[in-house]
Amino acid sequence: MGKGKNMSAEDLEKFEFLGDVPVTIVAELDRRTISFRELLDLRPGSVIALTRPAGENIDVYVGGVLIGYGELLVVESSLAVRLADLRDKAEDSADTAHPHLRSMEPQAKAEAA
Repeated sequence: MGKGKNMSAEDLEKFEFLGDVPVTIVAELDRRTISFRELLDLRPGSVIALTRPAGENIDVYVGGVLIGYGELLVVESSLAVRLADLRDKAEDSADTAHPHLRSMEPQAKAEAA
């Protein structure tokens, strides 16, 4: 079976039974680590500066795996994401996993040892 872009109608039919299975999509703008003191100082109206440059694509995850990148849009007064680039395949799930999942892996390996 080929990549998603090159799947034949016959290949797609094999997955039709999964059509109603819900999957969670996460569109992540950015991450920032702050000190506990900074956290305690947060109030309504506080501004949290992010590191990602304005206009840069955001990360899009499905099931905790990075699948591509998207552009933030406003559609009918709601935020939306236009997919700009889809990854052909996940090279190494540890490198493409959502950062929350990556941070748990070393601990799980240490506990197994």
